[in-house]
Amino acid sequence: MSEYQCFFFGSPNSFLGGGVSCRSAETFQADTDEAACLRADALCRIRQKNIEGFELWQACRLVYRYALKPDEGHAPKRPSNQDGGQIDEG
Repeated sequence: MSEYQCFFFGSPNSFLGGGVSCRSAETFQADTDEAACLRADALCRIRQKNIEGFELWQACRLVYRYALKPDEGHAPKRPSNQDGGQIDEG
């Protein structure tokens, strides 16, 4: 198992419009990047109020970044390479 850190971002305005701040963070263990992405997604759904996206890190490596579209108003779908996020499988 590896340790991952998930940072949840939000602002009064827009995730992409600047002024973004880290609202909360969580550290957890997962066997794979995919499992960690699914856990981060679930945590984002729990915290969805005032959260506009998240970044998932393993040590110094960015694993996944997801920004909600401002007009969606809900947590992202299950993370994957096809849904607009970025995932590093290296």
